[in-house]
Amino acid sequence: SRAQPPHRPNAQTTPVRALSRRELEVLRAIAQGKMTKQIALEQGRSVYTIENQRRRILRKTGFASVAQITLLALEMGLIEGNSY
Repeated sequence: SRAQPPHRPNAQTTPVRALSRRELEVLRAIAQGKMTKQIALEQGRSVYTIENQRRRILRKTGFASVAQITLLALEMGLIEGNSY
């Protein structure tokens, strides 16, 4: 029995519509390689809020890592291939 390959992020099959506008902003920033503290400062929110939004993004997309949501952001056109 062969092991199944890990689920690859896909903009067509991921429930990105479930993400709020602010979660999409955080997703874009995360995908650009920004750290939580930097995102919080730039967006005028607390570090706790950004960490909470990061957890919600992972939960809503069903992914387990920042790498997966970065690929998702790339496929969605939230970032360009050379932005990260």
